Amino acid sequence: MIRIRSTSPQSSTLLATVQYILIYCALSLGGMALPIYIGADLFLVSILISCSIYLFFIKKEEFIGTTFSYFIGALSISLLLPILFSDLSLGTSLRIICILLLIYTTIHIDKRHVLQRFLQIAYLLAAISIILFFLTYIWGFNVVSPLFPYLLPSYSEGMLYSYTSPVYNFVFLHSDRNCGPFGEPGQFQCMLTVALYFSLFHSRLIAKNRQKKYIAILTIALLTTLSTSGYIAFIFIIGCYLLHPQNYKNKKIKRYFLTGLCGVILFLTVTPLGHNFIEKAVYDKIFNTEKHNIDFTQGTGGARTKSITEVIELIEKEPFSLAGLGYDRMKSLNLEGCAGILSLFIAIGIFPFSILFGFSFWCIYHKSQSRWDILIRILLIINMGLGQPNIMNPALFFMVFYSYLCLKSNSVPFKRAIIQHATYK
Repeated sequence: MIRIRSTSPQSSTLLATVQYILIYCALSLGGMALPIYIGADLFLVSILISCSIYLFFIKKEEFIGTTFSYFIGALSISLLLPILFSDLSLGTSLRIICILLLIYTTIHIDKRHVLQRFLQIAYLLAAISIILFFLTYIWGFNVVSPLFPYLLPSYSEGMLYSYTSPVYNFVFLHSDRNCGPFGEPGQFQCMLTVALYFSLFHSRLIAKNRQKKYIAILTIALLTTLSTSGYIAFIFIIGCYLLHPQNYKNKKIKRYFLTGLCGVILFLTVTPLGHNFIEKAVYDKIFNTEKHNIDFTQGTGGARTKSITEVIELIEKEPFSLAGLGYDRMKSLNLEGCAGILSLFIAIGIFPFSILFGFSFWCIYHKSQSRWDILIRILLIINMGLGQPNIMNPALFFMVFYSYLCLKSNSVPFKRAIIQHATYK
């Protein structure tokens, strides 16, 4: 039987506030505005120092000697090789370690309530994004222009790219897509799909009335991103959920999904907005510019598709690239648009990459509810890694490590398991 590790019956207000802040900071490292407001380097160093003080001094006895601490140590040592012998920057390595330490710290502070608080933040950001997206989609950016003087402008190639705020980004390039509080829709969909995964696969830890609201809002927000990766992830989640052992499924939720699926299909095939969704999320990704032939190398997703063959060719020509090239060298080789998982592999090298994902997949297998729980998490990692340029997304690794850090006993992955209902606060 899988049980939640025991914690104090009630979390203090201060503890809850700190955990909310840490969850938001972790999500911000996935591409939100907070690091820009504070300063990216200052934000990263502050997080790294705070987590180090907490883990290596305040909670030294609980952290030192754990499997996770050995993992962090091995990964840190392995990252020294590409730092010393390639163009991999110290900042890139520190960012990877910082994300992992922040996730561990965030979960460790209050394991009983961290999932509920993560979902509350994701739900709130998704709800705000839906309102502001439809306002700007229907009436244009003029309806929110009075807010712009109070927001932080960002530029790309000398041109105004967006106005950013802590809860929503007004991105002019993606005016017909919901970016939420992130810089582009692909980053937003990662948080949404992870939250949707938790809402379905860890439903016994969530109040039923809240679960329905979470699923509805997260799904609507995900559909408005027009992210192909997000749509693929959504299909994976629903498919694995419906194939999940019957004891884990809520029959009402299943009916809601089937009804909602029919509604979505009707919306996409009948309405002009639905046609635009299909064109942006499907046709532009897989067809050439004339829209006559399927061509994965010329659509809007072509850069990441071509990167797969380019990385293979690079490894064949330069086998030592497996030791890690660093992002600066990759940029000089025109590989900066590379798929995220391949980009990270070439940047940090085979040894750190193997330690990072080897441990991640071990955590997924070691403590999971069923084979479908294992499969969906692996599929979401692969989908994010091949569909987006940055795979080091904190939301993704929160999904990877949550069960490992919060579930007490070893699971039996290929048998049904029962999760003890946690007190919902």
